[in-house]
Amino acid sequence: MQAAVLNGQNGSTRDLDDKLAVSGRAEYRFSVGPAGAAIGGSVYRNESQGTSRLMGGPFGYLHWGRFSWLSEADFVSDDAGGGPVTGLAATQEFAWALSRGVDLIAVHDFHDADVDQLTSAENRFTLGLELIPLPFFQLQALISKTEISNDPDNGNLSALFLAHFFY
Repeated sequence: MQAAVLNGQNGSTRDLDDKLAVSGRAEYRFSVGPAGAAIGGSVYRNESQGTSRLMGGPFGYLHWGRFSWLSEADFVSDDAGGGPVTGLAATQEFAWALSRGVDLIAVHDFHDADVDQLTSAENRFTLGLELIPLPFFQLQALISKTEISNDPDNGNLSALFLAHFFY
């Protein structure tokens, strides 16, 4: 479990309104036979300069043999800009360990900035390969297809090559 009291000023390193934000997270890890699993949730609340933002949602994972599944869904309720807006972001990632340090991954991401409008929803489907040749270094090669609701071009196809250094 974690809890934090934070600077409540959005977009600034200085807290100009003397209000604080709070966040919390809890996770329970356990085994189901030969599988490892976890469930949890997180929350963030901030009131700043007459606006209120509440974010949070559940997350979890299941790992069995060479297969892993990660999942998270987050809601945001924000009344900045005139009226309350509720957004949703969710992700699912499936990984298959081909060998030590080499994973084949498939990811589905969903994002809708305003679930009441149903005009800004995005779905992204990603396939890729990730390599971890050293404990502090990761390479990824990914191909993503993004679909956007109410878009005549219906999204795009992209390729990403990433290098991550962990320190």
